[in-house]
Amino acid sequence: MSGGGLVGDGTHIYFSTGNGDYNAATGGQNYSQSIVGLDNSLNVLTYYTPSTWSSLNSGDNDLGGCGVLLIPEPACW
Repeated sequence: MSGGGLVGDGTHIYFSTGNGDYNAATGGQNYSQSIVGLDNSLNVLTYYTPSTWSSLNSGDNDLGGCGVLLIPEPACW
């Protein structure tokens, strides 16, 4: 995450990952090239992995290279 830390909203913790294996879609626990959200007990609640994760890996183009930014929900939503 290029020196960036974890981000949280008081209920969940979010981070991004880089190179590695990915098998979360089939029940595994590997989340390379993903944005992952954890609960306060560090259980995975949600994640996003682009369909191009393998080509990101092979080109060393880390999805997690920039870290994560939380954008607050507007009050009018």
